[in-house]
Amino acid sequence: MKYLRTVHRGYGSTDLPSKRAANGRGLSLIEVIIALTILTFGCLTVFRMFHLGISYSGNIGDEAMASVIAQKKLDEIRSWAYRKQSGAYNFVKGDWAIWDDKTFVDSEYSKFRIATLVEDRELKSPSSNVQPYHQMSCSAKIVKVVVSWVSGALPREFSVVSVIGEPVREGTICTAITSEIIELGPGESHIFTAPQSVDANGDSVKDISYRWYIKTMTANGTLLNYANKATLTNEVRLPDGTTTAMDGYCKVYCIARYAGKDLGTTMQTVLMHK
Repeated sequence: MKYLRTVHRGYGSTDLPSKRAANGRGLSLIEVIIALTILTFGCLTVFRMFHLGISYSGNIGDEAMASVIAQKKLDEIRSWAYRKQSGAYNFVKGDWAIWDDKTFVDSEYSKFRIATLVEDRELKSPSSNVQPYHQMSCSAKIVKVVVSWVSGALPREFSVVSVIGEPVREGTICTAITSEIIELGPGESHIFTAPQSVDANGDSVKDISYRWYIKTMTANGTLLNYANKATLTNEVRLPDGTTTAMDGYCKVYCIARYAGKDLGTTMQTVLMHK
């Protein structure tokens, strides 16, 4: 007869509590402090990024508004320059001192300060049909508008610079120069001055381009010109490098151009003697 032997293997009285402690124990105080520290730094980082985002959005909005204010002031100055008073443009006869080195406050946005600066700018003509050294000293103004404000504790500014050109003067004409005949002996020179140009209001127009040239009839000469003046000398250079005077006559022409159009041509006759 076989007997079934049963063996009961249980946990000892000392084993069961240690297993439960290993499987279900709580967090220690140090671990809690470390977790809270990491969580705190994470929250601070998120809050800092959120604050920077709000500040950055505010700066972008201020810069956009400053650009609008600057363009608005620039348009105001340009509109004033092209407005007429007593038949003349403010650009020509107006008082530019009301805009130069002045500070304004925007009526709608008082936090912005507007500063304006104005200066004359000489322009050189790019056309090869006019004098290469002719400088138009009265045709343009450089206008700078600076908008400043305070963002937080930091000062900020936005600036725009533009060129305001002189408007075309209606009815501009050249007055005639004298038609007297000029005589030049050997080596003698004569200085020609271009005729004065005026607009329909009778005001002088200074920035006129001129082209000078000689038309040879029975004699020639040496013509040097600069802007509204030209010098004719009774001598020509020969191929061998020497110079000689001429005997005969020639004509000196001056063509005035304004706003891309010829205002007229003037001529003077020069008699030359050896």
